[in-house]
Amino acid sequence: MSLVARYFFDLYNDVNTSDDEGKDFPDLGAAKDNALAEAKEMMTQSVHDGALDLNHHIDVRDEGGKVVYVLRFADAVRIIPERRPS
Repeated sequence: MSLVARYFFDLYNDVNTSDDEGKDFPDLGAAKDNALAEAKEMMTQSVHDGALDLNHHIDVRDEGGKVVYVLRFADAVRIIPERRPS
């Protein structure tokens, strides 16, 4: 018998969205991985559209409604500063 828990992913960006359905994962680590994958997918679309706001974030809630993890978009990627020729 496999134990799973339901996690909810609330998005805070230009339009805040609460997740009312959630997804089942075996542990918080898997839920964090899912949040990272979703953030990267959204960021890819934002870059395609010509703008990227690193202030956006995803709150991961457990079944009791407690926020157990916050993924800030700025933490989802490594920023490499522009290098200008000398």
